[in-house]
Amino acid sequence: MFQELQDRLKSSQYFYPPGWRKGALLFLLIIGILLLAISASVAVPHTKRLVQFGKENRYRFCLSEFQTAVRKFISQNKRLPISFEELLLDQKGNRYLRQVYKNPFSGKADWQFLQESNRIEFRSGHQLLKE
Repeated sequence: MFQELQDRLKSSQYFYPPGWRKGALLFLLIIGILLLAISASVAVPHTKRLVQFGKENRYRFCLSEFQTAVRKFISQNKRLPISFEELLLDQKGNRYLRQVYKNPFSGKADWQFLQESNRIEFRSGHQLLKE
């Protein structure tokens, strides 16, 4: 009985006009590729923004670690540190900073340690961040 119904539907012009199967498959394939291209064009810029946001968060983390290390150094030694090396290991053998973190934008530890009168600045050596 089921086979009879299938045969009837296959022979009917209403359900399957001539050449319909070949054209329908091509049409569905084109629609699928088009939808995939649209979703990819939306996802790529979003991914780039996420990567940039992650680098900026890592940059803020590095700067806050440097600030914390300087504050601890000042509270124990009553003076400003001279360089990163002094934050890593001072004359008394204390460590205020575990490591000089890599700059997330350049991938190198290219930080600049600038000391002005009673103030310390940490700057990136990366070209994009100099301005």
